[in-house]
Amino acid sequence: MAKKKSKPRPRAKAKPKSKLGTLKQCEAGLHLGDRQIQRLAKEGLPKASRGLYDVEACRTWYIRYLQRKLHEKAFPDPDGGNTGNIALRHRLLAMEADLRELELAEKRGVFVSIEKVGKDLSSLVLEVKTRLLSVPPRLAAEVIGEKEIVVVQDKIERALNEALLQLSKFTAEHIGTETGPVTSRR
Repeated sequence: MAKKKSKPRPRAKAKPKSKLGTLKQCEAGLHLGDRQIQRLAKEGLPKASRGLYDVEACRTWYIRYLQRKLHEKAFPDPDGGNTGNIALRHRLLAMEADLRELELAEKRGVFVSIEKVGKDLSSLVLEVKTRLLSVPPRLAAEVIGEKEIVVVQDKIERALNEALLQLSKFTAEHIGTETGPVTSRR
Protein backbone atom coordinates (compact mmCIF):
# COMPACT_ATOMS: atom_id res chain seq x y z
CA MET A 1 0.00 0.00 0.00
CA ALA A 2 1.15 3.30 -0.97
CA LYS A 3 1.02 5.95 1.56
CA LYS A 4 -0.93 9.05 0.54
CA LYS A 5 0.84 12.26 0.78
CA SER A 6 -1.15 14.68 2.84
CA LYS A 7 -1.38 18.32 1.98
CA PRO A 8 0.60 20.51 4.24
CA ARG A 9 -1.62 22.42 6.59
CA PRO A 10 -1.31 26.14 6.57
CA ARG A 11 0.26 27.23 9.77
CA ALA A 12 -1.51 29.71 11.94
CA LYS A 13 0.31 32.97 12.03
CA ALA A 14 2.35 33.03 15.13
CA LYS A 15 2.55 36.14 17.22
CA PRO A 16 5.88 37.78 16.79
CA LYS A 17 8.07 36.98 19.67
CA SER A 18 8.30 39.80 22.07
CA LYS A 19 11.66 41.36 21.87
CA LEU A 20 12.61 42.90 25.14
CA GLY A 21 15.08 45.67 24.87
CA THR A 22 16.72 48.35 26.88
CA LEU A 23 15.86 52.01 26.86
CA LYS A 24 18.45 52.61 24.13
CA GLN A 25 16.96 49.86 21.93
CA CYS A 26 13.47 51.28 22.43
CA GLU A 27 14.75 54.74 21.49
CA ALA A 28 16.24 53.34 18.31
CA GLY A 29 13.05 51.37 17.49
CA LEU A 30 10.79 54.44 17.87
CA HIS A 31 13.32 57.04 16.66
CA LEU A 32 12.84 59.07 19.84
CA GLY A 33 15.06 60.40 22.59
CA ASP A 34 15.30 58.99 26.12
CA ARG A 35 13.32 61.85 27.67
CA GLN A 36 10.51 61.37 25.17
CA ILE A 37 10.42 57.63 25.95
CA GLN A 38 10.23 58.37 29.67
CA ARG A 39 7.47 60.95 29.12
CA LEU A 40 5.53 58.46 26.99
CA ALA A 41 6.02 55.78 29.66
CA LYS A 42 4.13 58.08 32.06
CA GLU A 43 1.34 58.32 29.45
CA GLY A 44 1.07 54.55 29.12
CA LEU A 45 3.89 53.27 26.92
CA PRO A 46 4.10 49.56 27.76
CA LYS A 47 7.06 48.57 29.92
CA ALA A 48 8.10 45.02 30.64
CA SER A 49 10.00 45.95 33.76
CA ARG A 50 12.29 48.65 35.03
CA GLY A 51 14.54 49.63 32.14
CA LEU A 52 13.15 46.94 29.79
CA TYR A 53 10.66 47.58 27.02
CA ASP A 54 8.87 45.30 24.57
CA VAL A 55 9.95 47.15 21.43
CA GLU A 56 7.19 45.77 19.14
CA ALA A 57 4.45 46.51 21.69
CA CYS A 58 5.92 49.99 22.19
CA ARG A 59 5.94 50.60 18.44
CA THR A 60 2.26 49.54 18.15
CA TRP A 61 1.31 51.66 21.15
CA TYR A 62 3.19 54.67 19.76
CA ILE A 63 1.44 54.41 16.37
CA ARG A 64 -1.95 54.37 18.11
CA TYR A 65 -0.81 57.30 20.30
CA LEU A 66 0.11 59.38 17.24
CA GLN A 67 -3.18 58.50 15.52
CA ARG A 68 -5.07 59.62 18.62
CA LYS A 69 -3.15 62.91 18.70
CA LEU A 70 -3.91 63.58 15.03
CA HIS A 71 -7.59 62.87 15.60
CA GLU A 72 -7.68 65.24 18.60
CA LYS A 73 -6.14 68.02 16.50
CA ALA A 74 -8.55 67.48 13.63
CA PHE A 75 -11.66 67.16 15.80
CA PRO A 76 -11.39 69.20 19.01
CA ASP A 77 -13.41 68.56 22.12
CA PRO A 78 -16.70 70.47 22.49
CA ASP A 79 -15.27 72.28 25.51
CA GLY A 80 -12.59 73.86 23.34
CA GLY A 81 -9.70 71.34 23.37
CA ASN A 82 -7.20 71.53 20.52
CA THR A 83 -8.24 73.44 17.45
CA GLY A 84 -7.16 71.84 14.22
CA ASN A 85 -7.50 72.97 10.65
CA ILE A 86 -10.78 71.15 10.09
CA ALA A 87 -12.38 72.60 13.22
CA LEU A 88 -11.12 76.07 12.34
CA ARG A 89 -12.58 75.72 8.86
CA HIS A 90 -15.95 74.68 10.34
CA ARG A 91 -15.93 77.74 12.63
CA LEU A 92 -15.11 80.06 9.73
CA LEU A 93 -17.87 78.56 7.57
CA ALA A 94 -20.37 78.92 10.41
CA MET A 95 -19.40 82.59 10.92
CA GLU A 96 -19.67 83.24 7.19
CA ALA A 97 -23.14 81.66 7.10
CA ASP A 98 -24.25 83.76 10.09
CA LEU A 99 -22.99 86.92 8.40
CA ARG A 100 -24.89 86.11 5.21
CA GLU A 101 -28.07 85.46 7.21
CA LEU A 102 -27.72 88.88 8.86
CA GLU A 103 -27.21 90.56 5.49
CA LEU A 104 -30.29 88.82 4.08
CA ALA A 105 -32.39 89.80 7.11
CA GLU A 106 -31.25 93.40 6.71
CA LYS A 107 -32.24 93.38 3.01
CA ARG A 108 -35.65 91.97 3.91
CA GLY A 109 -36.13 94.76 6.42
CA VAL A 110 -36.15 92.53 9.49
CA PHE A 111 -33.22 94.44 10.96
CA VAL A 112 -32.85 98.20 10.98
CA SER A 113 -29.51 99.96 11.20
CA ILE A 114 -28.66 101.98 14.28
CA GLU A 115 -28.07 105.05 12.10
CA LYS A 116 -31.62 104.85 10.65
CA VAL A 117 -33.17 104.48 14.10
CA GLY A 118 -31.16 107.45 15.32
CA LYS A 119 -32.29 109.63 12.40
CA ASP A 120 -35.91 108.58 12.81
CA LEU A 121 -35.83 109.22 16.55
CA SER A 122 -34.32 112.68 16.18
CA SER A 123 -36.92 113.53 13.50
CA LEU A 124 -39.67 112.34 15.81
CA VAL A 125 -38.36 114.42 18.71
CA LEU A 126 -38.15 117.45 16.42
CA GLU A 127 -41.75 116.88 15.28
CA VAL A 128 -43.01 116.63 18.88
CA LYS A 129 -41.13 119.81 19.80
CA THR A 130 -42.54 121.68 16.76
CA ARG A 131 -46.12 120.61 17.45
CA LEU A 132 -46.01 121.42 21.15
CA LEU A 133 -44.32 124.79 20.66
CA SER A 134 -46.94 125.78 18.07
CA VAL A 135 -49.72 125.50 20.70
CA PRO A 136 -48.98 128.62 22.87
CA PRO A 137 -48.96 131.24 20.05
CA ARG A 138 -52.20 129.90 18.65
CA LEU A 139 -53.79 129.59 22.05
CA ALA A 140 -52.77 133.05 23.25
CA ALA A 141 -55.09 134.75 20.79
CA GLU A 142 -58.01 132.56 21.86
CA VAL A 143 -57.45 133.02 25.58
CA ILE A 144 -57.11 136.85 25.58
CA GLY A 145 -60.13 138.41 27.12
CA GLU A 146 -61.40 135.27 28.84
CA LYS A 147 -62.19 135.93 32.47
CA GLU A 148 -63.30 132.47 33.50
CA ILE A 149 -60.49 130.10 34.40
CA VAL A 150 -62.59 127.05 33.48
CA VAL A 151 -62.97 128.33 29.91
CA VAL A 152 -59.20 129.02 29.64
CA GLN A 153 -58.39 125.53 30.95
CA ASP A 154 -60.86 123.99 28.49
CA LYS A 155 -59.28 125.80 25.53
CA ILE A 156 -55.75 124.79 26.63
CA GLU A 157 -56.84 121.18 27.12
CA ARG A 158 -58.50 121.03 23.68
CA ALA A 159 -55.42 122.52 21.98
CA LEU A 160 -53.08 120.04 23.67
CA ASN A 161 -55.38 117.10 22.91
CA GLU A 162 -55.46 118.16 19.25
CA ALA A 163 -51.65 118.36 19.12
CA LEU A 164 -51.38 114.92 20.76
CA LEU A 165 -53.95 113.49 18.33
CA GLN A 166 -51.95 114.78 15.37
CA LEU A 167 -48.77 113.32 16.88
CA SER A 168 -50.47 109.94 17.34
CA LYS A 169 -51.22 109.88 13.60
CA PHE A 170 -47.58 110.68 12.83
CA THR A 171 -45.82 107.63 11.27
CA ALA A 172 -42.38 106.82 9.94
CA GLU A 173 -43.48 107.80 6.42
CA HIS A 174 -44.16 111.35 7.67
CA ILE A 175 -40.65 111.83 8.99
CA GLY A 176 -39.07 114.72 7.19
CA THR A 177 -42.27 115.57 5.22
CA GLU A 178 -44.59 117.03 7.85
CA THR A 179 -42.78 119.63 9.91
CA GLY A 180 -44.87 122.73 9.57
CA PRO A 181 -46.96 124.53 12.21
CA VAL A 182 -50.10 122.79 13.36
CA THR A 183 -53.37 124.38 12.35
CA SER A 184 -56.45 124.29 14.52
CA ARG A 185 -59.56 122.46 13.28
CA ARG A 186 -62.28 124.39 15.02
